[in-house]
Amino acid sequence: MDFFRLFFLLMNKSCPMKQVDVVWAQGGPAGELGFRSIVGTVDALNSPYSRFLRCDADVGTQFCKVVNDYGRREADSCAVSDREAENRCRQTRKTQIYRCHAGLTEIAVPIIAAEEYIGTLFCGQVLCDPPSAEGLVQIQKDVARLGYIDQQQLAEAYWKIPVVSEEEVENTARILEAFAAFLATSWMRLAEVVREQHHEMRELQLLRKEFAHALLEGSAGDGPVLSDLRKRLGLREMPNRVLVVRLESESEWFGSRSSFDVAFTAALQVIEELFDLGTAAVPAYLRKKGVCVFLHDRSLRENGHPSAYAYSVARQIIDSVSRRCDMAVRVGIGGLKADWQGLAESHQEACIALTESTEAIAALHHAPAEFVDASSLVEQVRTHLEERRFGQARALLQSLPLTAHRSLGEHRANLVRHRQFFLAVLNLACLTARDLGVERPTIEEMLNGATRRILEGAAIATVHEAYSQAADMIVNEVRNLYSSRQKKIVERACRIVDQRLSAPLPGKLSQRDIARSLGVSPSHFSRVFKAEAGITFERYVMVRRVEFAKRLLLDPLNNVSQVAERCGFSEPAYFARVFHKLAGCPPSRYMRDPMQC
Repeated sequence: MDFFRLFFLLMNKSCPMKQVDVVWAQGGPAGELGFRSIVGTVDALNSPYSRFLRCDADVGTQFCKVVNDYGRREADSCAVSDREAENRCRQTRKTQIYRCHAGLTEIAVPIIAAEEYIGTLFCGQVLCDPPSAEGLVQIQKDVARLGYIDQQQLAEAYWKIPVVSEEEVENTARILEAFAAFLATSWMRLAEVVREQHHEMRELQLLRKEFAHALLEGSAGDGPVLSDLRKRLGLREMPNRVLVVRLESESEWFGSRSSFDVAFTAALQVIEELFDLGTAAVPAYLRKKGVCVFLHDRSLRENGHPSAYAYSVARQIIDSVSRRCDMAVRVGIGGLKADWQGLAESHQEACIALTESTEAIAALHHAPAEFVDASSLVEQVRTHLEERRFGQARALLQSLPLTAHRSLGEHRANLVRHRQFFLAVLNLACLTARDLGVERPTIEEMLNGATRRILEGAAIATVHEAYSQAADMIVNEVRNLYSSRQKKIVERACRIVDQRLSAPLPGKLSQRDIARSLGVSPSHFSRVFKAEAGITFERYVMVRRVEFAKRLLLDPLNNVSQVAERCGFSEPAYFARVFHKLAGCPPSRYMRDPMQC
């Protein structure tokens, strides 16, 4: 993008046709990479580079602004000619020099890479013949269908249109064709690099999964297999701590199943991209264990709290996922272990910490409770559930496998004792859930499935896993009886607003769009948001836009117009009024001295 901006600025400085726009093809690869649909000279003039090249800031003609009503009627005027030129470029695969619907000379150059239409270069807004009274009459006839045009303004602007010779138009077209060829060549190279990266990423994912299974299940022993996996992943030392990343579940998602799959996959990709080969941490997504991050922590002791390194890794994960994905995320930090053989316990501690706490970063600050009989434990769980302390109920149930290891023993000969104990706990827990209002068929289905898996489990770890899954289901069913759907809608709407504001390309923030993404009607969403948040959704969005603008205004490379556009304001003047009203001072003053506002 920086190279594009420099090219546009050089064209502006040296070419009589000042404005160039790249319009990427809809559904093409540029959109998949997150490029804006249109980039051009106007964007380049707002960049820091324009200060050094001293370019002409008046790239557009007043004539075109009058014709398209200063951008408000673009779709009904200039965009019509542009679409027709783009279609001819697609069909002929050749440059088009044409006269737009308002009589100006324009150039459209196709960008084609490996037979794929990438986009179109547009340049023009000039006349090849000097303005004349006859020419004005003809143009007035051409735009007569656009009833909103002020004819006096049109006539005044007509005499100021730049005049460029046909030879200069041809020369400009050749320059744009050379630039289009460069873009096409670069795009093919980029595509090859992307394919290679995808292949390497798939191999790395398999390698990480194999390594994670070996660590948590002990399937590789302490032999050469585990050592070889560690070396191939670029780790100098074996991990001694596990972090568990808890992403938003499908049951908590208000959108469609397909939108959940997209968001979940994107979040996994963000986490994997954080840790390249050679780093001190390895992420892996295991279907039954969740998203795990294995790291080597050099901390000598815990002092009851996670180390600064473990906390910083957890914060980095949360910030990266929240910034790039529409997905809620929390991280549990397992205990620091003497060697890799304690990582299964560290994983379980991280899971318990997540169920016990509602914090974004959770760590187990105490040892699990001593072993208790099933009836006494379930009474405590009942109390927590009745008082809606779901996190404590979940933590109490999920702490049992770790306690059972210490109290019942880890030897395979004790498998029957583990089965009996966890079946007793589940039976009592299911009775409690039924008493609290969960429907009987739901309870019976959960209990029958868990009983079958526990009895069929050939290892203690399998029994514990079956129990943990069933315990989670029980707590979730009770929680669903009490949870407020309205509160969840508002929380998710607020997350969407912050995520879209901070994205490189700000997304739509209208009430209708947010309501659609949540799967509710706009009117229902409006009532729920006002009732829960105490302000209207429109007011909340405006406040968040201004808060985001404050951060951007502190960057010396940004100006007020850039910040206004970045925050979703159509006009800098409107942005200045809103900012002044909410922040107490104009944005220009805030840039100079934020402490006085």
